[in-house]
Amino acid sequence: MSRKRRPVLRARALRFLALLTLLCAINSDAKRDRKFSLLERKRDKLTRNFDARSLLDLPGDAVPVEARRALRRLARELHPDAFGPDTPLALRRASGEVLGALIDAERELRARSSSL
Repeated sequence: MSRKRRPVLRARALRFLALLTLLCAINSDAKRDRKFSLLERKRDKLTRNFDARSLLDLPGDAVPVEARRALRRLARELHPDAFGPDTPLALRRASGEVLGALIDAERELRARSSSL
């Protein structure tokens, strides 16, 4: 490879790394915004007294195993630690409140299915 071409490739590599860094920053903000909107939707469902299945985003004929999977999926996104350490305390509390309601909803569905 010629010496003339090396600076061009190095500049291209640096631009590519800068682009990747930018894309990662954009994606992380989009992911955080998605979590905030999910938290907002779940909190709205709590205030409107939705049933356990709709709170866990389950169909009417869901079995307890599906409820457990839904709980784990939602907990992964809505756990207070998932928002990061710089998240305001009010959001962390709201996240804990919603997570507690999701756990109660999953327990309720499990109890209903075992009593049948």
